[in-house]
Amino acid sequence: MEQNVILLDTYERIKLNVELEKNYIFDFLTDFDWLENKFSVNDIQISYNTTFDEELYLYKTFTKFNYKGYVCKVYFEMEEETDWQEESSNLLA
Repeated sequence: MEQNVILLDTYERIKLNVELEKNYIFDFLTDFDWLENKFSVNDIQISYNTTFDEELYLYKTFTKFNYKGYVCKVYFEMEEETDWQEESSNLLA
């Protein structure tokens, strides 16, 4: 399952993917496989990687975490490097 959110005032984007069935492999989700950094929100451990996209002038962050038995993969395109952390807190509140 996938959901896209675009913030119209800044054109930042949040893309949420939830793994509903095991053993499905989608090429576009491979960016979520090797996440080296850790961040915690409301006792939920989030693995993530952030890079800067010079074409879009936005920070791209790939995150992955377990929530209520589901593997969630959330992709952020944000103006500031750590803005995804606040958005993650809002999602998991």
